[in-house]
Amino acid sequence: MEAHLAECDSCRLNLDRLRSALEEVQQISAPVSPDSQLAGIWEGVRQRIRAWERSRCHPEHKDAAVRERVARQIEPFLGTRAADKVIEPDPVNNRGMLGNVETVLEEFLGHGAAASIVNHVVDAAIVKDERPVQF
Repeated sequence: MEAHLAECDSCRLNLDRLRSALEEVQQISAPVSPDSQLAGIWEGVRQRIRAWERSRCHPEHKDAAVRERVARQIEPFLGTRAADKVIEPDPVNNRGMLGNVETVLEEFLGHGAAASIVNHVVDAAIVKDERPVQF
């Protein structure tokens, strides 16, 4: 792996991004109760859904365009091929695209970081608010 990273700028950049995200998550000083954290996350998601519903008649909110934007948002964390795969519907587990994204990100980054990234993806790829990821 070290030899590959020495030669591959893209993989080295992705590794640096993952390490930075992990460092930010590890620096969270005050533990937040899971219930209050979850309530805050859900309220944020509800607000973004309402905003999205108000504007979803625009062409940039068509299914293929949204999926492509979501894939590009998670690509730095998973790579291009994995991001393209994760956004596909999952009829076996009956999960939507964001459920797939969060499940995969949780495996690599843990629940807190995955929730923050999904929150950012909703903002940037669906609602189209360009704020940076907040951990």
